[in-house]
Amino acid sequence: MQLKNYQINAVNGLIEKSKKLLEIGNKSLILKSPTGSGKTIILAEFIQRFIKDHASNNKFSFVWFAPRKLHTQSKEKLEKYFKDSKAIKCSFWENLIYKKKISSNEIFFCNWPSINSSKNNIREEREGEIFIDKFIENTKAEGRKIILIIDEVHDSVGTDNSNTVIDIISPNLTIEVSATPSRDGDDRETVQLEHVKSEGMIKKQWIINPDSKNIINKRNFKTDLEKSSDAEIIKIALDKRKFLFDLYKKNGVNINPLLLIQLPAKPPNEEDRIKGEVKKILKENHNISLDNNKLEVLLSGEPRRELKNLKKFDNEVEVLIFKQSIALGWDCPRAQIIVTLRHWNNVTFSIQVLGRIMRMPQPEVGHYDDEELNTSYVYTNNASHEIKDNLLEMMAPHNGKLINEASKLKLSSFFKKRFRQTRIKKKIFKPIFFNIASKNKIIEKIDKDPAPLKRQRLIERSYSSLEVELDQTTENILDSSLDDMQATFNTFLRNLELNEFKDVQSYYPIAQTFYDFFKENLNFNYENQSDYKKIINIICDNSNKIHFERLISEIISEYKNQIEYKKNELVNVKDFQLQKNYVFTNDTKPFNPELKKCAVKGYRFKNLSNPEQKFISFLERSPKVSWWLKNGDSGKNNFAVNYSFNNKEEPFYVDFIVKLKSGKLGLFDTKGGITLESTDAGPKSDGLIKYIKKYKYFGGVVKNENDNYSDAAWKYYIGKGEDIINKENWKPLDL
Repeated sequence: MQLKNYQINAVNGLIEKSKKLLEIGNKSLILKSPTGSGKTIILAEFIQRFIKDHASNNKFSFVWFAPRKLHTQSKEKLEKYFKDSKAIKCSFWENLIYKKKISSNEIFFCNWPSINSSKNNIREEREGEIFIDKFIENTKAEGRKIILIIDEVHDSVGTDNSNTVIDIISPNLTIEVSATPSRDGDDRETVQLEHVKSEGMIKKQWIINPDSKNIINKRNFKTDLEKSSDAEIIKIALDKRKFLFDLYKKNGVNINPLLLIQLPAKPPNEEDRIKGEVKKILKENHNISLDNNKLEVLLSGEPRRELKNLKKFDNEVEVLIFKQSIALGWDCPRAQIIVTLRHWNNVTFSIQVLGRIMRMPQPEVGHYDDEELNTSYVYTNNASHEIKDNLLEMMAPHNGKLINEASKLKLSSFFKKRFRQTRIKKKIFKPIFFNIASKNKIIEKIDKDPAPLKRQRLIERSYSSLEVELDQTTENILDSSLDDMQATFNTFLRNLELNEFKDVQSYYPIAQTFYDFFKENLNFNYENQSDYKKIINIICDNSNKIHFERLISEIISEYKNQIEYKKNELVNVKDFQLQKNYVFTNDTKPFNPELKKCAVKGYRFKNLSNPEQKFISFLERSPKVSWWLKNGDSGKNNFAVNYSFNNKEEPFYVDFIVKLKSGKLGLFDTKGGITLESTDAGPKSDGLIKYIKKYKYFGGVVKNENDNYSDAAWKYYIGKGEDIINKENWKPLDL
């Protein structure tokens, strides 16, 4: 699995801080990481790195607590993550009950409620049976330190019983994990929301009741949909679901977006009534029911079906009815819309529920070119909401609408079709490996039965509590533990020349390819302990190693040729139309005085340059301007012309599209100061002028030659780009 940059940074931070806290002992470390950021993967990589860093002493055992059934999900994720490692074992209570301890480098996964009760089986002492208190005592008696991980700590810790359990375990280090931690630890590692968004793990924003009139006063939210019936709200949300479905298809992605309907917290008889009404609306109005498998219900009292299938992108379920049970421990990245029929009274619950629709379905791809697919949607008919600070930072509560005349405009536009380079992928790497290994006759060149490797090992000999002597000796590696074998192989992998693919996440597919190669050619099964040791002994033998190193070097060269290293491709959309709906986040603000000629009604701005703001004021005062639009600066949804820079075709997102009352269309990009002197200013101007001439528009790069930005001082450039910083070829802009 390929880690994102922020995940790698978080792991590094956890490693550094955990080492310092372990030296003191009995301290706590908080990992604050947004929902959808991959907290479990961060912890998995942390554990793997931590164990490698302490490979020489094997003094650590791990306990992992999680609420509800989240511990099962976490165990499955970590086992998948550790599949190529023989050094880490994941266990439940039943796996450990007979040996009555947690072994070295073993993680004990436990459901928090099952242990957070003094009357529970694993907390009670019974004759002839092990119980948790003794269980921990036996682990520590073998000289191991315990690291306790409490996942979703806001839902787990704080009661007297939970504190008692932690006291019983008395961990050397506690790592508390949450998107919304309520406690202060001895140290904290924080993953910033913006970093998670920027790397395409979660959506850019969420919108509540788009296309409706919303009123926001500080953190209070009211909507004109409060008078709408449940049936009307559900229809609006289903229309959006269908729109998103079609948009995924248009982008070549086979995803069936999931709509979640959240029922209000009511007494059982009232809950049954509302559930029945919702199911009736779905069936009679939209042909969505349990019978045709387009509906799923996640409520107490309802028969449970296999929810894992819901995660499949093309699963036929379109709607899921739920209450609080979905707040924790359930991931379905195709979920994108929530209909809420209750007040959000608990901020932690609200954030966790919202997190269910914030994940990007393809984090390896990241954000899509169509911004609607990078947005989550909430629909509600509640009279009012209090929007908590934790939710505001991702909310886009303000709507803007394009005027009809501007919506009819069609232009030829360009955008870059994004291509993301990846680390080594096995499906590409393996066939290259097998082909080149066969061509080079690697099996004939290597010694298939080399002498056992010798390993230098430090033996600790204690003469007293104050004296320790370190003595070097050697032993056959075939007599070593699996942990030592894995460490030897890891060293070999780390020393390979992988060039730009030299990343920890590239080692796994390479290792797996080696295992497959030996299975096919020598019938060695790496899952068999004896065969596994033979494979490592052959690969790491000094006479063999050079052949494998040369092989990998040649493979990497071919891999680089085969992988799609093409730069982002420029795509021409010949009938581009401006987006009809716009959303604005809370950090935007409206113009004062109110704009009259802007093509987007309800337009708000953020980070506009001074020349841009002055140009807008100029356009507003112009008697010749019918309407204008401030264009965005990236993506498929915004207008761009093409230009050539450094022998590459690039998109140029022109600042302003202006329609005159005469019917003429103008394209303008404001420049001034250092932006006019930048190396790409000339090529951009050339591209814009070429485009304008081709389609018989008017305009160009504009500047104002007066410090006070007088209307008469606006000029636009008509000359060659290479001369743009000169005073010639600037024509007065008569609007």
